[in-house]
Amino acid sequence: MIGNKKTIRFLSAADRKNYGDLLFPLIFKNVLKELKANCSFENYGIVKSDLSTFGALKTKSYKQLEKNIQENDNIVIGGGEVLFANWTVLYSFINKYFAQLIKKPFFKKIENKFLISKKILSKSHTLYPYCFHPNDFNVKSLNIYYSSVGGGSYNKNSILKKNLEAAKVLSVRDKRTLLNLTKNDELIVKLVPDSALLMSRYYNITFLNKINSRIIGKSYIFVQLGKKKGPENIHLFGQHLKNIAKHLKKNVILCPIGLAAGHEDHKILKALNLEFPEFLYFEPKNIFEIMELIAKSDIYIGTSLHGAITAMSFLKPAIGLNSDIIKLENYLQTWISEDYKNLSYNELNYKNVINLLNIFYERYNKAKLLKQQQEILSNIKNIIYS
Repeated sequence: MIGNKKTIRFLSAADRKNYGDLLFPLIFKNVLKELKANCSFENYGIVKSDLSTFGALKTKSYKQLEKNIQENDNIVIGGGEVLFANWTVLYSFINKYFAQLIKKPFFKKIENKFLISKKILSKSHTLYPYCFHPNDFNVKSLNIYYSSVGGGSYNKNSILKKNLEAAKVLSVRDKRTLLNLTKNDELIVKLVPDSALLMSRYYNITFLNKINSRIIGKSYIFVQLGKKKGPENIHLFGQHLKNIAKHLKKNVILCPIGLAAGHEDHKILKALNLEFPEFLYFEPKNIFEIMELIAKSDIYIGTSLHGAITAMSFLKPAIGLNSDIIKLENYLQTWISEDYKNLSYNELNYKNVINLLNIFYERYNKAKLLKQQQEILSNIKNIIYS
């Protein structure tokens, strides 16, 4: 607290070149501005970062957060698949050299025993950077808020249960995470859409028209693939995509969303572009070029959850690829329709795409979008003013 001004320490994974993660602090800061909240905003990640040339906010490091924390501070965990993520996984997304080392069995054993990543990144007691207790920072009380987060099961882990119970607001973004947190224990959990859905409220088409992304003038399908989430047979995938585009009379734009270690969309999309040069490969200069390309597309097809959420925010149909990406499918089923399923790569054909487009247009509209955006705003207001 600075005078009468409330300090909000915002913690998220916005320290890596991954489109979705970079949105959370931007959106939260825009809400503070809209509400004219008497708050100071401090942005933190696992490491200190400056991705401002890519359109992101700078982050202070986790170690800096540990130094800055005071009794009764307000800490917002700002969305993403962050619950129960450990130091090893998170550092592998940030440091490409560590990501390579951790693949080696000998180094992996050393990391599991000594937690080298934690020693590099933190001096706190917590094993889970985004799921902590005040005691981990040697303070008696913290106001901890989870803003529309996602994550896996914690399997009745008593430490994690204690940590979650310490939160003042625990909001999650999909039914999968809600079930994981409530099926075994009586945690008070709210279901709230991902805060990135607010992007069209703050970055509308008028704003995006100023980005000048060298966008083509024709109608197109926006396609994205994660390197580790793509098809086994990239040529066959390209043939399916080409056939769908031909039926729909659309062009195809290939654009990477996740550029961080462990995502590397650009590698698989460039390989696809080599096989199919008629597809246009687009290297984004910043997050707003990605946003503009999706907002002005006719359809989004990909493996990225926040690619799909961007499409939804601008009322464009989103088709999830890869049935193994549970967080993507579950989010779409939670907020569009229970009948909405990811397409596995052998299911990618014109008929199945048309079926999903029909479901989208029948179940998702402007009224539903505005209702979901109001749910997010109400949740953030609760965080700010509680």
